[in-house]
Amino acid sequence: MHGGSKIPVLVQVKPRQTTMKLNFGIILIITQATTILSTATPRDDGPADIDGKSPPAKDLFAPESCWTRSPYGCSDSRWCWKQCGPNGEWCWLAKNWGKGEWKSCSRASDCVPGSDNSDCGQGNCKACGCSC
Repeated sequence: MHGGSKIPVLVQVKPRQTTMKLNFGIILIITQATTILSTATPRDDGPADIDGKSPPAKDLFAPESCWTRSPYGCSDSRWCWKQCGPNGEWCWLAKNWGKGEWKSCSRASDCVPGSDNSDCGQGNCKACGCSC
């Protein structure tokens, strides 16, 4: 048999399997922080001490909302907050030593405690004070 016959050969290539390990603890912490700081934010409706009508209207300070990862920050909705207690208690910052309008921000450095006259919101409102 000259010239021979050609027999097609089928080669099967197996795709490389890649496994990805996720650290669910880190994902949970990030999710909680994002939820706390983005959904529980004051609205720009006025000063923090007007007869308990200051934003937000709902109670934001559930036990699971304590935060110990940083001493202050800027929420996703662009409002300043700071830690005010040893166990992660925090508060929204308001101008005029806590008696004025809520302090807005574009980054965490806008919320450095002691850099201006802002402090924890004062007055009779659910978002005022130091809690979690």
